[in-house]
Amino acid sequence: MKMPGIGDKTADVLLSSIHGQREAFVIDTHMERIAKRLGLVDKKASYKEIQGKLNEFFPWKKILKSKEERIVGLFWLLAKHTCRARNPKCNECILNEICDKVI
Repeated sequence: MKMPGIGDKTADVLLSSIHGQREAFVIDTHMERIAKRLGLVDKKASYKEIQGKLNEFFPWKKILKSKEERIVGLFWLLAKHTCRARNPKCNECILNEICDKVI
């Protein structure tokens, strides 16, 4: 983190590749958007707040370590392709019943 150009996300990408997502959950624009739309955090939440709330959202104790990357990857795909910034596909979303953004 002391190196120029290395921020929370970059550090977490490196750490998650070594230790897994439950230890260093990577927050990008898609993860931030879905966390806000689900009402897990407010619109001004920091990286660390979003990371903490998404970590709480995932039932890590029930997820096998061997399935961790796949589950987080599928959630990321949901965030990117269904919970899109423009024209989200709320009617197709498996989380629409718990989402604050439902149209």
